[in-house]
Amino acid sequence: MAEDPFKKALKAWHASPYDFEEFGPIRDVSGKGQGAAMYGRGLYVAENPKVSGPGESEYMKEFSYHPYTRPENLGGLSLESYLGDSYEAAENRRGLVSYPGLKEEKKLNTRQQDLLHRLIGEYVQSGKYLGYGKDLLGFMKDKGASTSYINHIKIFYSFGEGKGPFSYEVNVHLTPETMLDWDETFNNHHPIAKNGITKAFSSVQKLPMDADGEPGDAAHEMLRRNKNVTGSTIYNLLTTYHGSDYAASEALYNAGIHGIRYKDGGSRNISPIMRFDGLSILQHLQSTTKSDDQKNAVALSQFVERTTSGSLQDAIEAVKRNAEYNRKRGETYYADRDDKLAKWVEDNSHRISIAVPKPTYNYVIFHPDFVEAVAQYDIKGNKVKDLSPGVHLKAVDHNPFEGEK
Repeated sequence: MAEDPFKKALKAWHASPYDFEEFGPIRDVSGKGQGAAMYGRGLYVAENPKVSGPGESEYMKEFSYHPYTRPENLGGLSLESYLGDSYEAAENRRGLVSYPGLKEEKKLNTRQQDLLHRLIGEYVQSGKYLGYGKDLLGFMKDKGASTSYINHIKIFYSFGEGKGPFSYEVNVHLTPETMLDWDETFNNHHPIAKNGITKAFSSVQKLPMDADGEPGDAAHEMLRRNKNVTGSTIYNLLTTYHGSDYAASEALYNAGIHGIRYKDGGSRNISPIMRFDGLSILQHLQSTTKSDDQKNAVALSQFVERTTSGSLQDAIEAVKRNAEYNRKRGETYYADRDDKLAKWVEDNSHRISIAVPKPTYNYVIFHPDFVEAVAQYDIKGNKVKDLSPGVHLKAVDHNPFEGEK
């Protein structure tokens, strides 16, 4: 019997533009970094270091252009220094007055100062920071500012000294019976998890109407619609019934479900990998000698990629179905070709191996006490520091969805 991977703490990674030593309450931190709350409200971590691990992982590269790690300055001051109606902010705007090296100062008139105030305000509030869209100058161009005006502002534009981004090595203390699987059907969840999910629906205060126009049972409504409903649909229904994604996560947490897991981007469309005589299909394609065996192996690989089971027998059946399809269409040449391929596969099955890559997952965790921060790394892959011993799985004494007290 295979060892339960959750017997030990799950090693994972969390990328962030921010420097911190512990995770905060959900309402304070959710949606501000890795994951952006696309798969539910909670703390996001990834088991694949290519997603958010040390060095130039996916999220580390993205956060290297975050305003916290690469702050934009005008005249040596932060963009926020030019916002607001205070005397100091107005003076800062008036200070961007001249082209260096010219005999005469070219000042920003009142209208231009007001335009600067408005554009910086829209830019900061829109979230179109570096890494998420345009920089300030590009944003101004999109908003119709003149080239001469942008060139004036460009003189004062620079990047300040920032920190990060950082990758945090973490241990996650969760078990299968306390997780909602985003990609899996309800029926394939752990029995305890199924009970928790049902309980989360039973806590709905305002239940949907059933077919007779009477208040219905939310959990039964969910299963009535589709007995194979997936975790993503479950979460979206909870969001609708409870009124928000925060409330959906809170309902699951209070029902004993402590987090969500979902396949990362690299695991969503993985295909079986076939090898012939121990070599990959790419190696056969690059070979200067093209024997009939190699040609048949390449042809078979196209059928293997269409299966998800990783079974050679399923691939053979797919070849035979294709032969029958071509035969019905009167395509005798192609039907005979597929028949020969199926026979070749059966005769050479001992030379063929097929493997299905193991998917890797990201996790959304509903309480920071289930995450133990171990160490902090930078974008060069260097360890910055070890973090103090984290908190292990334990009973919590406050609601993580209420924010700081």
